[in-house]
Amino acid sequence: LLSSSSGSQNSWIGVVYLVTGGLFLIALLMGWYLSAYTIRNHADKQSKNVAVIIMIIMMAANVIMLVTIFVASIVFSADLIYSPLDQSQRGEVACRVDRNTTCTACDSLDAANRCPEWSLGEVTRIVQTQLKQSATLASIFVH
Repeated sequence: LLSSSSGSQNSWIGVVYLVTGGLFLIALLMGWYLSAYTIRNHADKQSKNVAVIIMIIMMAANVIMLVTIFVASIVFSADLIYSPLDQSQRGEVACRVDRNTTCTACDSLDAANRCPEWSLGEVTRIVQTQLKQSATLASIFVH
């Protein structure tokens, strides 16, 4: 799973999405500042130049982070083909995904015995789907 609470190798992707959201907000505020205030003197011109530079840096950082998320999501998804999840990861992911409490033994200390109702193939497809959705979302945000 891509959330930071899962503790997986992919959990940083969720954090980077939050950072890009913050950077988009800063760029939005810079754009609003540029359109809302007029230039009346040299100081106004300088402050608008600084705002333009900040906006360009924020957008460039966003593009870099989103391309990183896109590539990482594709690589992690393809990596699942060659090195699939093990049984303990399967149990952990199945219990996190199935919030309807149809999984049994989610409280078990042995992660391999958690939620035997979900097969390894089903959980692998869910994780691959999440990674593909992440890649799609990143590519949409870049455009």
